Amino acid sequence: MIEPPSRLPPALRAFAHRDFRLFWSGQFFSLIGTWMQSVAQAWLVLELTNSPFRLGLVSALGHRRVALVAGHAGPGQGSRGSRENREVCRRTYFL
Repeated sequence: MIEPPSRLPPALRAFAHRDFRLFWSGQFFSLIGTWMQSVAQAWLVLELTNSPFRLGLVSALGHRRVALVAGHAGPGQGSRGSRENREVCRRTYFL
């Protein structure tokens, strides 16, 4: 079904589609929940240990997957295997 043209500015035209609005709002609330969990976990560690070092350690360990995968991304990695193979490995790692 084709929807009528919208009067939204070009940068917001995707919001004219219901599915995109549902996707965007779902991602928005999911990200808020993730941030709340991260702040609550850091706060709990600080309250229980009163140690800035342990707070930093817990925060660093929470981002270890991104730090490990970051070395395998970027423009210089194009010659290492097929793009599909790298994508499957990356998605499997983040499960």
